[in-house]
Amino acid sequence: MKKIASSLVAGALLLTLTAGAVSADSTVHTLPTVPPASSAVITPFGANAPGSSASSHDLTASNYNYQVSEVGAQVYTDKWLTGSTTMSVSVTNVKNVGETPGNLNGVNVAIFNSSNKQVAIKNIDLSKSTSGSVSFSGLTSSSKYYVEFSVPRSGLKFSFNGTISK
Repeated sequence: MKKIASSLVAGALLLTLTAGAVSADSTVHTLPTVPPASSAVITPFGANAPGSSASSHDLTASNYNYQVSEVGAQVYTDKWLTGSTTMSVSVTNVKNVGETPGNLNGVNVAIFNSSNKQVAIKNIDLSKSTSGSVSFSGLTSSSKYYVEFSVPRSGLKFSFNGTISK
């Protein structure tokens, strides 16, 4: 009986130590999936790009982890990203979550500044894998940016997650 009690106490202590080691910066941001009213104009409110009063995430302090539960057009980061002249964006665990079978061959990743002007865009090729990444440079560390992820409007719906880092 003492051996069982000792094992339970040791297991609980290990679980407590492991849980305590998780970084406070490991927040996963669930990105909204409501598209903007017009694909040509991005209006920063609600489920779209971050508005002027949205909080910022400093990429020099920690990575920005995100999760997209369903997207059939485009989705945006919910915070302004700041602090770095470079940005690396990864997309992982791409899955078709819709009723129609099909694959996602790529995700466009665009960076917009606080004036809603697109400053860069790249494509992550997913034709042979369910993950990939792109890197951007030439950003201004004191400026605020947000990221738009877009997929072809084919009627298919996908989920994925990833990280944005400096």
